[in-house]
Amino acid sequence: MFRLMDDRVIAPSVARRRILAQVIYKVARPYRLLCFGYADTHVHVLALCSGEEISRMVQHLTGVLRKRLAIPLPFQPPRIRRLEDQHHLLNAFHYCLRQPSRHDVKSDLYRDATSLPELLGMRLLPSDSPALVREMLPRLRRRELLSHLGPLELRPRLELDFATDAAAAAIGLPDLRGSSRQVRLASAAIVALAEQRISSVELAGLLGCSRTTIWRLKGIPVPRELLRAVALQLALRVWLREQGKLEPPTSLR
Repeated sequence: MFRLMDDRVIAPSVARRRILAQVIYKVARPYRLLCFGYADTHVHVLALCSGEEISRMVQHLTGVLRKRLAIPLPFQPPRIRRLEDQHHLLNAFHYCLRQPSRHDVKSDLYRDATSLPELLGMRLLPSDSPALVREMLPRLRRRELLSHLGPLELRPRLELDFATDAAAAAIGLPDLRGSSRQVRLASAAIVALAEQRISSVELAGLLGCSRTTIWRLKGIPVPRELLRAVALQLALRVWLREQGKLEPPTSLR
């Protein structure tokens, strides 16, 4: 576990929380990262490596986070605890993921700053964690993961109120600005999910682009995993709205 010297919130915005997740996966992946959790002022990382390796990883990770998030002060020395057995591993896994609810953190409703979206198929950042969790925790059930998110069940939904943010969340980006391959794929996923329900003109308005761009996006093959991730992100937002925890956006861009 690591936190900043003055115990301030590490990633106070959606964009920063998504950057935090990107950085953790990129830096910690070689250390057999199992999962990570975020509770606004501190981060828990669970990795299957030695104490020396975890110290090296956290030193690298906190340095990159300070740079990417423009944090002007250092982190405290990390608190490291060795895993004792399988029971301890399972408890530590759930402890990491329950950090938002344990500390009553309401700012990260989508769990962008945790590894939960990958484990539920809701985000597709490069990660070995889902496969590693299946290997090391074979008795873990999806309903146990959902308990850390909120809804008892999450089925793909095609509600479009939150489409652009849901698609951005599915690829771990702050928004769909730019023309990178990831952005094009996420935009194409929205088009693929919505084209039978709304017109090309409406799609162009939804994505803030021209009808020519919509025509081009229709020609991009979208992986099934990404379509499902976007639909699940939409489903989470609909559930949160139904629970009175989320207001529909005033603008779709």
